[in-house]
Amino acid sequence: MATIIEQIIAIDQDAQKRLDEASRFQALCTEETEKQIAEIKAQIQSETAEKLNKIRQEEQEKAQREQAEISHRSDEAFRRLQTQYEQKKDALVQDLFHRVIH
Repeated sequence: MATIIEQIIAIDQDAQKRLDEASRFQALCTEETEKQIAEIKAQIQSETAEKLNKIRQEEQEKAQREQAEISHRSDEAFRRLQTQYEQKKDALVQDLFHRVIH
């Protein structure tokens, strides 16, 4: 009977060792998985930040080009108006003079 009890105790101790090993393995797997998740998140955040910066830079460059184009068109329109004024200035002054005097 003592040997049966000793065998039961040995089986129980072996089972406890296996449970402890399984628990350590589970903790190790959980730790490794969390580490991999953190690395993947960091990589995704880095890639996302890169893409956002690239898009932001492209949009900023596009806005600058559009602003330069608008400024150029505005300058051209102003020059045309100035040229028209210079061409018609004398006629306008004469017309105004005649209207006031007569």
